[in-house]
Amino acid sequence: GLTVNIVVLFALILAVGMLVDGAIVVTEYADRKMSEGRPKREAYALAAKRMAWPIIAATATTLAAFLPLMFWPGVVGEFMKYLPITLIATLSASLMMALIFVPTLGSVFGKPGGTADPKTMKALAAGESGDLKDVGGFTGTYLNALSFILRHPAKVLLFAVMLLVGVQMAYATFGRGVEFFPDVEPQNAVLQLHARGNLSVEERDELVRQVESVVLAMQREYGEFHAISAQSMASSGTQGGDEAEDVIGKITVEFTDWFSRRPADEILTEIRERSAIFAGVFVEARKEESGPPVGKPVQIEVASAQPSLIEPAVQRIGQAMTEIGGFVDVEDGTQIPGIEWELAVDRAQAAKFDADVSLIGSYVRMLTNGMDLGDYRPDDSTEEIDIVVRLPEQYRNIEQLDLIRIQTSAGLI
Repeated sequence: GLTVNIVVLFALILAVGMLVDGAIVVTEYADRKMSEGRPKREAYALAAKRMAWPIIAATATTLAAFLPLMFWPGVVGEFMKYLPITLIATLSASLMMALIFVPTLGSVFGKPGGTADPKTMKALAAGESGDLKDVGGFTGTYLNALSFILRHPAKVLLFAVMLLVGVQMAYATFGRGVEFFPDVEPQNAVLQLHARGNLSVEERDELVRQVESVVLAMQREYGEFHAISAQSMASSGTQGGDEAEDVIGKITVEFTDWFSRRPADEILTEIRERSAIFAGVFVEARKEESGPPVGKPVQIEVASAQPSLIEPAVQRIGQAMTEIGGFVDVEDGTQIPGIEWELAVDRAQAAKFDADVSLIGSYVRMLTNGMDLGDYRPDDSTEEIDIVVRLPEQYRNIEQLDLIRIQTSAGLI
């Protein structure tokens, strides 16, 4: 059930530098023993035994640092759990590689490397039975510093605690908070067009075309878009998702490379300013999100046992947000004005004539949007086309609802 996503790829990149450490340690120890004259089979057996616990301990401490991320709650936890899972899998596999497969392959194909140099051999031997002062170079400097530190453990521990507290205080004072996904330049953006009222399909399309003309004019002026597509909504409340009820259309734009254009915020702001001249339509710009969709920063839910109280409360909240100021792209889920026809079906009476709601609904669709019979794909197209049947245009009106006759086993009713 796991997928290869960006967190998995990041975990694999992170594990690349760690998963080879165990194999390197085992190989170097076996290489030294072969340089001392041991057979390769014995050398790799000693390396696996000698380095088993250090490698296991090093891997376990690394896994212990990432294991708590598996219990991260919420949406972010569902997104980040792939990091510890991937690291646990890769580092566990590297542990088996270092302690089982590398010694097995080394006992067959291994041969002494460059540790036959006398100075190198003397420095390596100093780690077990010699004098560490004989080690020179950068390693010798590190060993001398480590020797001095080990003589003052209390001071080192105190310094570590002070450093830990100091870092936390510095972050609390100068930090900019926690930002899980940094704000980067998007590649795409969607302009949602809002308009309230009982608008016809032609009126919706006209408003969308007006805003689209603004975007096309900016493209001719600046050339900052790769692609522009516009879509009108035939009716409100049918889009689904987190879109508002009053969305009448969408315009999707794909930006050019970030280094060849202005910032996306400036472009979208200019589109909104130019579109402000069109009465009755409000443009909301939504940039492409770099992480899991979380919606708008401020979300207020209103609930009541009495539905009639919800809409006045929403209006008061909207008015208060306007008075406070600083809010943009404010929308609500209240119903938009319009005319809705409801047909009540007497199920008991319909059953007497062997009719049901679905049969009656099919006849109603015949004089409205039409009844979907299926689809087919022409030979010269890659997309399927719906097959819809409905009454002629002169019979598609409200008056025909009173004249519907339904064919049943008992005849026309």
